[in-house]
Amino acid sequence: MKPQIQRLGILSTLLIACSVTLAANITDEIKLGRALYEGKHPFTHAPQVAGVTIPLSDAHCSACHGSHGEGRVEGGIIAPSVQWHSLTNKRSNLPGYDSAQQILSAIEKGIARTNDTLLTESMPRFMLTNSERDALIEYLRIIGTEAVPVRGVSADTIILGTVLPLTGTQAAAGYSILQGMQQRINAINATGGIFGRVLQLKSVDATTDGLDAATLDLIQSQDIFALVGSWLAEPSDGLIQALTASNTPSVGAIGMPIATQHHRLTTYLLPSVQQQIVSALALLQERCTSDLGSEIWYVNEKDLPAINPVSGAFSNTSVNNKPPLRVVHVSQVEQQLKKTIDSRLADKLIFLLPSDDIESIRSQLDIDTLHLCVATLASISGTSLQANHANRVVVFPVPQHVLAATDLWTALGHAAIGLIAEAIARSGRILDQDRLISVLDNPQEFEPIPGLSVRFTPKARHALAEGFIWQ
Repeated sequence: MKPQIQRLGILSTLLIACSVTLAANITDEIKLGRALYEGKHPFTHAPQVAGVTIPLSDAHCSACHGSHGEGRVEGGIIAPSVQWHSLTNKRSNLPGYDSAQQILSAIEKGIARTNDTLLTESMPRFMLTNSERDALIEYLRIIGTEAVPVRGVSADTIILGTVLPLTGTQAAAGYSILQGMQQRINAINATGGIFGRVLQLKSVDATTDGLDAATLDLIQSQDIFALVGSWLAEPSDGLIQALTASNTPSVGAIGMPIATQHHRLTTYLLPSVQQQIVSALALLQERCTSDLGSEIWYVNEKDLPAINPVSGAFSNTSVNNKPPLRVVHVSQVEQQLKKTIDSRLADKLIFLLPSDDIESIRSQLDIDTLHLCVATLASISGTSLQANHANRVVVFPVPQHVLAATDLWTALGHAAIGLIAEAIARSGRILDQDRLISVLDNPQEFEPIPGLSVRFTPKARHALAEGFIWQ
């Protein structure tokens, strides 16, 4: 059952009243303890497992006990929870550790809860300095609670960031997206927010310094929890490294990448151009049953990363007994079209062409008389091709009902906030980036706007993974 964000207000009030108060000041000891626990700061001395020294790069507690100290089972070996309440309370008829010193004895010497037995040899024995002892204990006291600091999250606020074109030729789209996001945020905040926290959105212009530079500046200069609804399509390797280093998810990006994306930190609302080409090709092969082949026509070299994987799957082979797919680089539309028609090499044509070329083809070509099947992508060619006929298809990146109440960009802004709000709600009151990413990895359905159900997996990062025909 999907969380109802609008109904969280009353529940949030109850939860926040009994929640753990966030630490006002995070000490240097806690920062060091967290870095040691997560492997972001090496221990001074390498630990040993069964008498064998292990590399410092492998000596971090979270690898076995989990990023929140929740415990794990790996290869049949149980690494128990190391959250403070788990350490100090009874477990399996064994007493809790009664002091910080006893916990340190377990970490350093492998002494178990009863003082007369040892922990299994799979538990490393650490040789800690005095500062490491103090730091680890201080962090173990708060791990798994709201007292652990999370960038962009406070007791009553979650700060999100977005990068959109707010100047230049695409400014109208950028402001419509921003308006849609702010409208949805206002509606959520008016009902009490999410578990007592209101959402706050910081936006920056993608036009002045470029999308990657603007995104990098935002995540480095502002304390944001996550990016949402950004114009981010295909982040550079450098930006991916920066997102990974800061553990900043990009949720519900509205930019449409050429090739299908798979990075775990990024999720997209729209299908890639590649996925839309596959949908167009499938539709043409379904509707046009002749024995002639298929061709993809393109002008812009940037479209090749979308075309090549598709053509690779179809070229030089027969798919469902269909002739192979050819890729045609177009420089002179009219002459090449005449050659295709005269030679009868193909009768299923996907045009990745500017709208002016499509309009020229439409005005000069009698598609029906020539028995051609033609497809275009609205995201590249616009909608000048008259569609809704058996042999003429315009593929859109969203289903038509998304626009039932508003324009496309505003609707996508609504959907981006709806998606991250639902994911935050499923993450629970104790929130961090890892929990959010794990929720988005789960293949359960989200409903970011009414009537639009989407899902993700660790490898499927596009909410909409195909093209759509509007009737």
